[in-house]
Amino acid sequence: SVTSEGTVLNKIGSRLLALVAHEEHVPFYVATPLLKYNPQTSFGVIEKIEMRETSEIWEKPPKGLEILNPAFETVSRRYIDGLITEAGIFASSHVHTYFTKLYPDMV
Repeated sequence: SVTSEGTVLNKIGSRLLALVAHEEHVPFYVATPLLKYNPQTSFGVIEKIEMRETSEIWEKPPKGLEILNPAFETVSRRYIDGLITEAGIFASSHVHTYFTKLYPDMV
C-alpha cells in the first residue's frame, strides 16, 4: 500500500533495505502499481497493518509473553528515491497527483 504522504507499506525487511541503501548512498526505488495507493489516507484514514498468528513465531510461548507478528511494515518516503509505476517514475510524495491524473474516477 502507498499512503498520501508517500509512505509505503511492504513486507517485513523492506524498511531495513531502505535504511541500508540510504546509509550507503544507494538509490532505493519501489515498484508498484498505482492501484496500491489508498486515497482515503489523504483524509486521515490510517492504514492498518495485518497482524498474523503468534503461533507462526512460537507455538507455545511462556505465559505473560506478548508476541507481535506484523505481516507488513512502513517505509518512510525520506528513504524512497522514487516509485516506479505505470505512470512513470516519481517521488513517492507525489503519488496522489499521479493517481488522480491516471484514475480520476477513483478519487
